[in-house]
Amino acid sequence: MPIRPPDSYDELVARTLIDPDGSRRPTPQQLRDTALGLRAMDVDERALTTKVDDALRAAGLGGIEIEVEHRRVLLRGVVPDLETLNAITDTVGRIEGIETIDNRLHV
Repeated sequence: MPIRPPDSYDELVARTLIDPDGSRRPTPQQLRDTALGLRAMDVDERALTTKVDDALRAAGLGGIEIEVEHRRVLLRGVVPDLETLNAITDTVGRIEGIETIDNRLHV
């Protein structure tokens, strides 16, 4: 049985929407991001990401990967020592709006 390529956006829209012409089409960059498994952040997630990034930079603790999903912050990267790791966790923990910190930093 031959492998069928995935449906195009237009084919999916035509099958699933009542008024396909009333839909908004994704940008080429959004299509590329989706193919890579990335998802769009909502406004609150973007704002929280900016807060975390700004707080870490202000404390001189930049250079780590920050990922926000809903109110959960995932921290990834390598830090030089345990004090830096604890400082990052403390700094992020003081930011309003964060419910969970998933700390995957390594010394």
